[in-house]
Amino acid sequence: MSVRTVFLARLFGLYCLIVAAAMLSQPETFVAIVHALMADAPLVLIAGVFTLFGGLALVLLHNYWSGGALAVIVTLLGWLTLIKAVVLVALPSTKLAAMYAGVTSTHILISGSLALLLGIYLTVAGFRSPLNR
Repeated sequence: MSVRTVFLARLFGLYCLIVAAAMLSQPETFVAIVHALMADAPLVLIAGVFTLFGGLALVLLHNYWSGGALAVIVTLLGWLTLIKAVVLVALPSTKLAAMYAGVTSTHILISGSLALLLGIYLTVAGFRSPLNR
């Protein structure tokens, strides 16, 4: 397993744990944030550009589709980040607002739970890797 895979697993894992804790503790706030963000086209573009930069960096630095589950999951997260960025930058704000209009507290709780599970897996796998010993 590469040092890069371990670092990104730790980074994504801790990020997911922190975001999941925030989402699960205040789902109504996240619903309001999502709706407010999608209503502000310039902010969506700025978020998309920064996400695009990060997604491209992840895909260029870590595009390993073999080498175990951890490497593949980290690669998949990089590609999903890039795809999300392209959607944010390329889709008209009216379509984005329509896509996210139905987001509810239940969606946030489900997303937060999935982020928590992913965060636990990535953090444990990253910090238990042989490179840490």
